[in-house]
Order: sequence, then structure tokens, then C-alpha cells
Amino acid sequence: MSLDVDIEEFRKSLYKVSDLIVDLYSDIENKKVFCGKNEDEVRELFEEELPINGVELDKLLETTIKDVLSTSTLNTSPNYMAYVSSAGTYAGIVAELLCSALNQNCSKWHCSPAGSEIERVIVEWIAKFVGYPSTFGSLVSGGTAANMSCLAACRKIKAPFDVSNDGLKAGPQLTFYTSTETHSCVEKSIDSLGVGKKNLRKISIKDDFTIDVKKLEEQIVLDKNQGYYPVCIIANGGTVNTGAVDPLDTIAELCKKYNLWFHVDAAYGGPASGTKLVKHLFKGIEKADSVALDPHKWFYTPIEAGCALVKDIHSLKATFSILPDYLKLDTEKFHRFEFMEHTFQLSRSFRA
Repeated sequence: MSLDVDIEEFRKSLYKVSDLIVDLYSDIENKKVFCGKNEDEVRELFEEELPINGVELDKLLETTIKDVLSTSTLNTSPNYMAYVSSAGTYAGIVAELLCSALNQNCSKWHCSPAGSEIERVIVEWIAKFVGYPSTFGSLVSGGTAANMSCLAACRKIKAPFDVSNDGLKAGPQLTFYTSTETHSCVEKSIDSLGVGKKNLRKISIKDDFTIDVKKLEEQIVLDKNQGYYPVCIIANGGTVNTGAVDPLDTIAELCKKYNLWFHVDAAYGGPASGTKLVKHLFKGIEKADSVALDPHKWFYTPIEAGCALVKDIHSLKATFSILPDYLKLDTEKFHRFEFMEHTFQLSRSFRA
């Protein structure tokens, strides 16, 4: 027994939804960005008992028009000024519809041949645009997940012990370094990776809001002398508060001097490195071991879309690849690139 409606009824519903979307975007600049209702008022619209019987799709669409659209913030409006977000594009809306219809799981290649190959191309394009000499990375849910993926790879590769099997207690305390202006997702990542937030050294900034490299080096030397094991400097490729770009070239040399992983959080400002106006600020990004980007900002793709780039193609695989029997591949017979081995996620949508 199918859960779906008749194909012609499906067609009518799609037409209704397309009209609904066009109406939403018509004269959008004159519509209220925020509904003006409080939390209790919105909750009251949707609170109901678990339904025992189904509801016709037409009736659900009526509810959508009446309650959902009227209480949704119009992030797509040109008058939406909050946070660091983009409005997406009409092309993105059409693409999302096709993605839902195809319902690809971009985990194993044969589950999503086109999705896998397009993602490889898209990741390469993004890297080239920002001036990063990498041909590998993966699309994730956003800048937070991109930073988390890159820092997980750093922890795996730079720890002087088998952190995957033995855990962090098997060796010296790892330390990471960043500025006081760095996005909170970095601290969240360090916490989630088990390193401990107090082992993320937040270095003070100069008057231009960039990290004080002299104090950064002093802290690294101090930690080494006290028995800590420095592994990574996280530089800012445009902070959310001020747009500041740390001196990437100088930090790259510091990482080389102390054998540290060089990561750039470019989730907010990274695409600016592809512009003539401020490209010079990003000199040194090409030396990073990893870069986190956020295509659903400057690249105007629908939420969710982040991008984790790495210089060493094997680092993400070394971090995330675990193959139970049902996912193993005959590598002698098939030469496929499996994204599931390079990301934390197994089931993944067709973001590319």
C-alpha cells in the first residue's frame, strides 16, 4: 500500500506550491520580515496530539498558507538585516525541489553517481575561487560542521599517539590556538572533540582586531616548556564581529616553525579572497592544512551548505573511514570515490 497520492493529484499539489512560492516572493520587499508574534502565540498554532489518522495533502497546504508562512521570518527579504546570512536564489529553490525529488543519499558512489561526481567538481571550484590549492574536501551542513571536520582531522593527524583507538589520555595534553575574536563554533568543536575548552588558548588581539602573533608565539613556547603538546593554530579568514583577517602568511610560517597544523576559519569572509578588492588580505591561505567555508553565505546557496577543504586528501579518510561489512567495496573491481569515508555523516543530502 503506497503512502503517496495519485500522480495527477501530486501534479496539482506541485502547481499549488509553485504558485505559493511565487506569491511569497512577489513584492517581498514590502512584506513584514518578522511576524510579530511571541513564542506562546506561535506554539499554540501547532500544538496538538499525535494524530492517529492521516490528513489530506490539500488540507496540509491550507495550514501551511495560514499558519506556517504567516509565522516564518522572511530571511529571503532584502530587508532582513540580522546575522550573517544570505537570501539564496530562485535557482537554489528549483534545485532544492529537484534534490527532494531525487532523494539521493550521497554516501556511497553507486547510491548517488551524479551527486558524488558533481560534489567533487563543486569542491574543486570553491577551492580555486578562494585561492586554495586543494582538489579535495566535502560539503557539510555549514561553517560549524566544516570547522569541526577540519579540526577532527587535525587532532587525528597531529596527535603523537593513536587518538582514535587509545583516546586523548594516551598522550600529552593537546593545545590549540586562536584569537579572542574567533567564532564560538571553534570552541564548541574543541569541546566536542574532547580536547577541553581550557586547552583552546585564546590569544589577545591588536587594535585592528587581528591576533597578536608575538603573544601567540610566546604562548606556544610557554606551553611546550610546561609539557603541553601544541598541535594547531586556527586563524580567522574574516571574523563575524568585524571582518578582521589574521596575518595568514605570518601564521603559516609560525606553524612551519613549530610543526603545527594550520587551519583557517574562513566561513564568514573566505570568498572575499576571490575578489580583487581584498585578495591581498588572504595571502597565505594557500599554505593552510585546512580551510572551513560557508557557501550558504557569500555563495548564496540555500541553507544548509558548508565546505571543509583539506590539503592532504588522505587526512579526512584517516579520520572518518570505518567500514562495516555491508559498506565494503571491492577496490580491485571498482575505483570509486566514497564520500562516506571522508565525512562524519553517512547519510548525506545532494548539497552539490
